[in-house]
Parts: sequence; structure tokens; C-alpha cells
Amino acid sequence: MVVYLVPAARNRHELYFEAPDDAGRLSGPPEGFFRRWAFVATERWHALVDSARGSADHGRLARWRNAAICAVAESIAEQRTLWP
Repeated sequence: MVVYLVPAARNRHELYFEAPDDAGRLSGPPEGFFRRWAFVATERWHALVDSARGSADHGRLARWRNAAICAVAESIAEQRTLWP
């Protein structure tokens, strides 16, 4: 976990932390069809984002796809930061 000290006012600071990416991942598929489907979809999304961040594809379409996937992942991470 990474903890930051963020200035909130002139003489006031607040703590902000980011949980590790693997904190929300389950160890195995859960029971039930829809939960299992959601688990598989989540795992595929994480694999797709990991490959897009680490990929060095040379095609224009591949670079655009990787940039779009990374932008969506960053947007999701920003929204999760705002959730209570």
C-alpha cells in the first residue's frame, strides 16, 4: 500500500492511500453461473490491461487499441478513487 500526504488547505494535510492492484482479486472462481462469469470477465480485463501496458506493438491499430485500453483502465481507477 502506498500512502501519500496531500495538502488540503494552507496548514492542513490529509492522508491518501492506494491499495495494491491485486487486493480485490479472488483466489479462485466463485459458486454460481453469474458470479463465475463476472470472475472470468474481470480476470480477462486484468490480463488485457496488463498486456496493453507492457506491449510494444508496432502497428498503428495495435498502438491505438493499447492506448484506448490504458485510458479506460485509468478512468476506472480514477472513478474508484472517488467511490466512498
